[in-house]
Amino acid sequence: MTQHHRRRWYDTPVTGSRNAIRAWRATLSVAVAGSLAAGLLLPAQPAWAAEENTYQPTAILEAQLRGYVDRATPDEAYANPSGDLPVGTSVDPAGKHVTRAYFTFDVAAVHGKKIVSAALAAVETQANDCAHRAVEVWVTDRYTEGSRWDYQPAQKFRVAAAGVPESGCAVTDARFDVARALTWAANNDQETLTLALRVAGNKETDERYGRRYASAPTLTVHYNTPPPRPTDMFLYGRPCATSAPGTWMPTTSTDIYATLPEDADGPQEDKLGRLAVWPVDDESQRQERVNRTYSHWSNVSFSTYYLDLHFEHGRTYAWQLQADDGDARSPWSRTCYFTVDTAPPGMPTVTSPEYPNADQPTGDVGTPGKFTFSADGDADVVAFRWGPRWPGTDVKADQPGGTATITIRPEEAGQQYLTVQGVDRAGNTSEVKYHNYWVRESRPTVESSLYTPWGPGGGIGVPGEFRFTSSQEGATTFVYQVNEGSNQTARVAPEGPTTVTITPTVGGLNTLRVRTRDSSGALGAWRVYTFVVDTAPKVEFDGDLVMGKVSTVLLSPGMPEVAEYEYWLNDDESEKTTVPAATDGTASFTWVPSMAKWPLDLKIRSRTTGGAVSAVADPYISVDAVSPEITGPELGKPGQPMTFTFTSRMPGVTEYVWSLSPGEEEHVLPAGPDGVGRLTWTPTEDGYHYLGVQARNATGALSGGSGLSFQVSSAPQVYSAVYPPWTYGGGVGVEGTFGVEPEMPNVTEYVYQFRVSFDETPETTVAAGADGTLSLRYTPTQSGYHTLKIRSRSADGTLSGWREYTFLVNWDS
Repeated sequence: MTQHHRRRWYDTPVTGSRNAIRAWRATLSVAVAGSLAAGLLLPAQPAWAAEENTYQPTAILEAQLRGYVDRATPDEAYANPSGDLPVGTSVDPAGKHVTRAYFTFDVAAVHGKKIVSAALAAVETQANDCAHRAVEVWVTDRYTEGSRWDYQPAQKFRVAAAGVPESGCAVTDARFDVARALTWAANNDQETLTLALRVAGNKETDERYGRRYASAPTLTVHYNTPPPRPTDMFLYGRPCATSAPGTWMPTTSTDIYATLPEDADGPQEDKLGRLAVWPVDDESQRQERVNRTYSHWSNVSFSTYYLDLHFEHGRTYAWQLQADDGDARSPWSRTCYFTVDTAPPGMPTVTSPEYPNADQPTGDVGTPGKFTFSADGDADVVAFRWGPRWPGTDVKADQPGGTATITIRPEEAGQQYLTVQGVDRAGNTSEVKYHNYWVRESRPTVESSLYTPWGPGGGIGVPGEFRFTSSQEGATTFVYQVNEGSNQTARVAPEGPTTVTITPTVGGLNTLRVRTRDSSGALGAWRVYTFVVDTAPKVEFDGDLVMGKVSTVLLSPGMPEVAEYEYWLNDDESEKTTVPAATDGTASFTWVPSMAKWPLDLKIRSRTTGGAVSAVADPYISVDAVSPEITGPELGKPGQPMTFTFTSRMPGVTEYVWSLSPGEEEHVLPAGPDGVGRLTWTPTEDGYHYLGVQARNATGALSGGSGLSFQVSSAPQVYSAVYPPWTYGGGVGVEGTFGVEPEMPNVTEYVYQFRVSFDETPETTVAAGADGTLSLRYTPTQSGYHTLKIRSRSADGTLSGWREYTFLVNWDS
């Protein structure tokens, strides 16, 4: 089962606290179970419905066989009759009948289960006398098709009885508590259970107590399967140890974890995990704690810190787990053990013959050295933890309190560090031992201007100079090899570096190893120098790149035997184009840069006759966008045409793609013979617009884009000598004249208001002059910001846009 994140809360000790464990069950279901246990007729439906809301599995059983026996016909069998079943005494023309009804159920499914509740539901269809009722339910031997009065099933024990109902006559929903009967059947491995309905004792022959029942009763059983014992038990992250001293634990509190396997009742059932812990030398100190898991979680965990269970150093403890579903408990798990050890071990010692703790360089780069860790007789130490900067790798001791030896091959010269801790069986660590040692440097230095370590350079067959400088005292010869090839030599120059020419034969990553040798034949350590030989093709263009201009791309190989090239744009390898190479490995192709393919990131690589692929060339590309130039008005009026002119340096322009934002789609304007586009557009309303344009030529390429912002406005123009716009003028009490001129024809009146700070005057309508103009006089009563907001109205009622004319009144003197 998938494990989910565990949500925890913790209970108090549960000794003698059975009801606390069951508190999470539905309260009503507990009440119903109590009424059932009393052996009473169950109350009406609402209480029973509450019982069905618990997590307990429910089985609804129908009778396999039903029937009755009749004293009036002692040798007659009445198995599975049609119609209702008589119970008690009845009289008909044939005489007096005394009857008992039987129902046999298949109950094999409840073997080994704990019965939480069980109810026999029978519908009473007739009562001889509503004031008399004494019905009993009995467990009997099995009822068969041959059962009759003289050979009726023997009664075993009574499980339920019911008297006169509080209301009504025949009980249409009669329910009898038969949990005792189901428990008996489950505990005794009964395959079937037969329940008999009869009238009690000497009332059985009293006609007034006779009743009839529908022939299809049901048996509703709520049961529970005891959970299996817990498995996968871990303490402090370690599996259960089944014998003392068990797991050694370096802390006085820990985490305990186990899996509570699903039982036959399924994952919908909640469970409690019960933990028992005690010191092995005093079991009277046993303590128990509980923790809950949930229906879709198969695990349970305990943190002894939160449970207030703290353990003593040096003491051994035992622990077990048990699953509890609120109705039944699993067997206890096997017993696990742990011993608490919180004392750290002693600090180890470190020795090395090759690399002692000294101030002088020893050994050499790449020369292995042995390092021995010793516990100095501390029997608690079973391992050592070591690392170059901080301990992080474990190695076992040869015996408790013994030693361990590791080998280190230094990769760098100079001062080196080794840190070591002792580790005891509980996982406690000692203080850190620091071992400082120095490593001799005998490796030569290697340099190259063409073949650097940090990027591709040169090419296959392109020679490069490498400079070797000796570090070994008394060195006479350089020994070097390329890509683990044969050794080559060069003499050590008396002064300065020795220059060696190397011509790479393979592309990509190459490895050069260089060491020195002195006159005695002693060899220094290898210096490993890596470099990347460039195999990408060389790319050139036949001139400047221009949007829409056909350009030729010239390719030359970066490795031998190139058979073809392939190129693509912008990492889109799904649209590769292949170009065959000439016999000398060169090739070319034409390319038209276009904004339609932006960004213009051209990728090219080559392939040899043997199928080897080169590195990818990604040439720097700078393309002239030849964006169009736009000329035209920056202000227009509704209903008046506006003309814009487009020109572009793109060769062979055939059309222009333009759009107005916001909100308009693209349009195409054919270019004239001179390559110029002339757009006439008539606005219909006020607004701000941005005209965007790109050029396109016969190749289908798009140029870069250009734009022009302009305004369409029908708002009147406002002028004032005393109060110019956005300028201080006049003053409080100083009258100003505002001239207003229309921007649309046939203006007959204006609507205006003044706004001072955040206060607005009411809108005022005033007639325009014969020529459509207006002269307004205004005397400010306060200084600061003022705004004249005004619009015009034509003879046909058309309103212009608003003009907001803001001016500043000088501050009071």
